[in-house]
Amino acid sequence: MIGSHTHPKILYLLRPTAGGIKEHLRLLISHFKECYRLVIVCPNEATLVKALQDTGVKVVPFPLEGCFSPRSDCQAIYKIVQLIKKEKVHLLHIHGFKTALLGRIAAHLSGVPAVVTVHNFLADDQLSGLPTRLYNYGEKVLERRTRRYITVSHALATYLVERFQVQRQKITVIHNGIDAAPFRAAARKYRQLKEGDHALPKDIRIGTLARLAPQKGIEYFVRAAGQLLVDYPGIRFYIAGNGPLRQELERLTFRLGLEGNIHFSGFCQDPPSFLAQLDIFLLPSVSEGLSFTLLEAMAAGCPVVATDVGGIPEIIEHGVTGLLVPSRDPTALAQAARRLIVDSALRCKLAANGAERILKRFGQERMLKETDKVYRDILDSSVCF
Repeated sequence: MIGSHTHPKILYLLRPTAGGIKEHLRLLISHFKECYRLVIVCPNEATLVKALQDTGVKVVPFPLEGCFSPRSDCQAIYKIVQLIKKEKVHLLHIHGFKTALLGRIAAHLSGVPAVVTVHNFLADDQLSGLPTRLYNYGEKVLERRTRRYITVSHALATYLVERFQVQRQKITVIHNGIDAAPFRAAARKYRQLKEGDHALPKDIRIGTLARLAPQKGIEYFVRAAGQLLVDYPGIRFYIAGNGPLRQELERLTFRLGLEGNIHFSGFCQDPPSFLAQLDIFLLPSVSEGLSFTLLEAMAAGCPVVATDVGGIPEIIEHGVTGLLVPSRDPTALAQAARRLIVDSALRCKLAANGAERILKRFGQERMLKETDKVYRDILDSSVCF
């Protein structure tokens, strides 16, 4: 058994990471570096490596292919095994579906337990035919080699059980948690601007903050904005974030004649201030594990409209802490936003209830405590090297 007097070593194995997953990892690393010895293995991407190195832990840049590549995948498994042995790792914590395939094989060959955190649903449109069947088979086989799964929502837990026949008792649901303090501070700073929230429709600021990738559904934000501008031509729309679809979304904005009304601000240096200055936050995701940005917007006192996909209904109670709409439906998104534009009392109610819900249910302390319990449960039942 690993005694309480030791400092077990945990190796975090990451796929290419951005957005909410990156923030999730930053919180884990910043907290657990005080009670565990940590080694981070991540893709050799300059910004990701720098962000992780800034936490003060050992970072090993590593070539991890995003797609299936038998030769490079076998080489990666061999190198992970060698690193596990060299570092005398006690536990492997893996993030990401593809990385989990390689990491669990390496963990099995090395004789160390593995825990897999599932942040999102598998992007099926990236796989087809034989690769899909091979992936499904591999996941079902490796489930037997997985000590524990952590999912960030109950929706993802159900997905693992139904798609991959994962044993439910192996899954621990730990909702994402945030440090609400900077978002609450930003909300206080801008409160005078929103006092009573009597902003006229022409002064309303509507925005979103997301990676500009297919699963975030930003196209529907743009189309909903076009519908709202017919009735409220003075409204200002803001899209913060970067990603592979930025140019495509900017072209769509131009084709719809909205380039003067929608502002693409790129990477957001100060999310608390950006969110606190919005009157309405829209999250048009088509797939979502459990959105960090949604938690942050609510903590900043921003009334929210979001799609009812994945774990989002586990955050929002419709009509109480926010408004839920179907995904891929810009008209529904626009109609919900219109309710908030004309009803300042509803905006205030949703903002207050949403902020309270984040404080009570989605704090980082709870997330870290529950994650540590998973680690301890596994380590206490494992043989030390």
